[in-house]
Amino acid sequence: MRAAVGVTCFGVCELRAALRGAGPSSDVGSTPAPPLPSCEAPPPPRRPSFEALLRDQDIDPVVLWVFAFCRAVDLARAAAACRAWRRLVAEACAPRGAFPLDIRLLELAASKVACHLAATQSELHASPAGSRLLRFGGVSYDEHAELALPVRIRLPGARSLSLTLDTRVGIGVRCISCGQGHSLLVTLGGDAYAWGDNGQGELGLCLPGGGIDRDPRWMPTRICARAGSWEQSAAGDAFSFLRDAAGAVCSFGDAANGCLGRPSGAAVAPVPGIAAADVAAGNGHGVVATLRGELVTWGGGYAGQLGFGGRGNSATPLKVTPKGETVWHVAAGDLHTVALCVSGSVYHFGERSNDDNLAPTQLRGLWPAGSRVARVIGLPQTSVAITDTGDAYLLGSEMRKLPLCRVRDLTMFESSVVAVCEDGLHVLSEELDSLIQGGSLETVFIGRER
Repeated sequence: MRAAVGVTCFGVCELRAALRGAGPSSDVGSTPAPPLPSCEAPPPPRRPSFEALLRDQDIDPVVLWVFAFCRAVDLARAAAACRAWRRLVAEACAPRGAFPLDIRLLELAASKVACHLAATQSELHASPAGSRLLRFGGVSYDEHAELALPVRIRLPGARSLSLTLDTRVGIGVRCISCGQGHSLLVTLGGDAYAWGDNGQGELGLCLPGGGIDRDPRWMPTRICARAGSWEQSAAGDAFSFLRDAAGAVCSFGDAANGCLGRPSGAAVAPVPGIAAADVAAGNGHGVVATLRGELVTWGGGYAGQLGFGGRGNSATPLKVTPKGETVWHVAAGDLHTVALCVSGSVYHFGERSNDDNLAPTQLRGLWPAGSRVARVIGLPQTSVAITDTGDAYLLGSEMRKLPLCRVRDLTMFESSVVAVCEDGLHVLSEELDSLIQGGSLETVFIGRER
């Protein structure tokens, strides 16, 4: 897995600029991009400098962008978020005091490690918390070809991931989310941007006369509705959600099977009666953890992913909170839902390979005693739980611990699980389908020297 490094002089300058946080100006705004945060933890011994990587002619080309990305991951921020999560869980589990429950749940949801990775079918997106967006994918930028740095990750069995780094997008990112063919991001300033497919209006863009703009966009385009108020995004198959600072959830895009949670028509409009601390989108359904700690779902439910005990769709939000639990974090796959409670319990409902869970079912005995789940991440066929120690567990029909340590974030790209860990980037050697069916748990390590 060794190859000669070859980049154009212009591409080198652009990547160096990305490492310094300067970068070229963005098409979506004239405000200079904030500098990339540097790791506050001491660097590992013999860690090569960027200049040394450029001089080394016997190193994988992918190390160039992986080095740039891993160097920018703010591990101190992640550790602080984990400590805040533990403190807030302890407070929420204690008798209610001067702080109302809804404020605690908002703080709890906000303490999750910021999203670093998200992927559509053709693009992988990465962003260290609070920093610029890095895009990797097969999209062709003919008029700006010199801005792209092609790389290839070779995997066992003649498999590979082909990526192209584009450093033009200089937006300070709060979170990223991706559907099948479109992407959303929310900036630190509360603005929302969208790009990709738009045949159903899933980008939330409006025409000058007020109609729904259905033209695709290949660069992040600002969503004008409620600009400056957004805190979180979630993307489904051909629909999207945005949550504002007050907890209101707005939906837009394809209304099939009731996945918008409201009557269709308006480009961007709120889901009635929802005040959310967290929101997620599956292939055709939506799920929120409300400010009161309730679990609410709507949309397509033929695999039981709505959790009301049966199979069927609902265009009206349904409360399906597990008895005696307070839900603060949710995730969704194509046909399943996962909820994380203040008590530390994790509930699953929807599709499983052996049998579907039609109502919230608690997952037990997977992680060691004393460990708590800090985050759940929805993948198409399954979900992954990340504990407060950074271990990752696959929540499939056979729940298994993944061979990853100190995980910061992960996603699926081109059927492979890609994870950012404290020591660099890992790609699971087996495709996700094989992992779910009991395939080999091995990883390909890419990035920093161990």
